[in-house]
Amino acid sequence: MLPFFYMGVFAWSGTFCYRVSLGTWFAWVMLLIYYVVKAIDRVEQEETASAQGQRYALTSCAGLLRNLAHAFGWENELKEKNVDPLFRKSMVFCAWSGLIAIVLFIIGGVILGEMLPPLLRANDPPEEFVRKVNEHLLSIRIGSVFLMLSFALFGPFGAGIAALTRRAEKSPVFSYVQLVFTSCGTLVAVLVAFTWALMAFRPDVYHPTTVQMFADFAYFLAVFSVPVFGGWCVVIALPILLAEEGQECFPRWVGYVNLWAVLLFAPGQLVLFFKEGPFSWHGIVALWIPFVAFFLWILIMCLSMLKAVKADDQVTGP
Repeated sequence: MLPFFYMGVFAWSGTFCYRVSLGTWFAWVMLLIYYVVKAIDRVEQEETASAQGQRYALTSCAGLLRNLAHAFGWENELKEKNVDPLFRKSMVFCAWSGLIAIVLFIIGGVILGEMLPPLLRANDPPEEFVRKVNEHLLSIRIGSVFLMLSFALFGPFGAGIAALTRRAEKSPVFSYVQLVFTSCGTLVAVLVAFTWALMAFRPDVYHPTTVQMFADFAYFLAVFSVPVFGGWCVVIALPILLAEEGQECFPRWVGYVNLWAVLLFAPGQLVLFFKEGPFSWHGIVALWIPFVAFFLWILIMCLSMLKAVKADDQVTGP
């Protein structure tokens, strides 16, 4: 317990230490979710083990066919058809892109960029926006670079999910729609970093209301765009939940996680109606809940992608 006590003490020793501590807590939450997902996987493996006996005859037949293929020289041809090393490497790359995006956001958005927790408040006067931005100018600029790198990685992350969905489809519909939402979501996210950087470009020259507008625009892009990121989650969930038993691209619980994520993103729409309180763009309901839910969703999807690759290796293994 002592490390947690000292972490809390350091959190109040200064703004930078506070943000480092918050980033550390954010990483701890991500690690906790990781172990929860691993626990779910362990339960699923135990359930799968109980059904192994029922598939014994089938695997025996498969072994017989494999021996026949070896005898007639067809083994290499079968391996070429079943095993795709490039696909596996591509999926690992896409999954790790999402994980790296989380780390870069913690550095750029939490520790340096002053975006979370929000340095600025929706009910601050324009002059206060300028003062705060000038006081933290260098850290916001450096943080914006990390934010741009983080949000750009949403592209390969979403493409990996769409690729796994495509493998489970007979006709590519949901996978193509996922690519559309991936493109829209990546564009919106990159614009968040772009706007945040532009706000810190020359705040002493801009009119104070312009600096205020840049901050409003960045947070509106991040939390008001619920149909984009919520729609992305829906088109991931539908092919999972509508698929026949055993034909899902991800486990069914992943589909329900995506639907819960939509509900947690929804409070972001309220920022249009409030400039103070929990429903404003600096409030806990409209900002913190959607932001934390979004990056937890990325973490869960990345771990699910890595698990799907591992399961594919076991199916197509030697």
